[in-house]
Amino acid sequence: MQSSNPYSFRPVSSKKTGTLASWIIGIGALGAGVVFGILPNGGFAALLPSAAPTPTPNETGARSATGDPIVYPYGTIQLSVTRENGKLTDVGLVQAEADNGRQQAFPLLQQAALNANGSAFGNVGGATYTSDAFKQALDSAIAGLP
Repeated sequence: MQSSNPYSFRPVSSKKTGTLASWIIGIGALGAGVVFGILPNGGFAALLPSAAPTPTPNETGARSATGDPIVYPYGTIQLSVTRENGKLTDVGLVQAEADNGRQQAFPLLQQAALNANGSAFGNVGGATYTSDAFKQALDSAIAGLP
């Protein structure tokens, strides 16, 4: 008995085309990511070890530390933090470079860090990269606190 179905399944042969080209493109994209700073700390700085933040005690029992500078597409951010009794009491700008008016976000980010007692806060509208770099710099400085 023959089937009245006009469709039938047949195996599809696979061809290996573009394998070398795919590898070259993938390696090139990875290299471009390193060169152009797509890594979290930006460029080759993300691959190099950095000095650990150093805590410094104050007379009041507060502890301070300065984090690593974070290079991002619009500048460099480095922060110092002071913590007393488990609460951030100061977030200072050691280096705060930003292009095209993005530096206006720094006071808002400092206040948000104090209110959140860390980096668990939202981004400033129109300054996403600056907000993300600020949070990385903040986490770096907080990591140096005892």
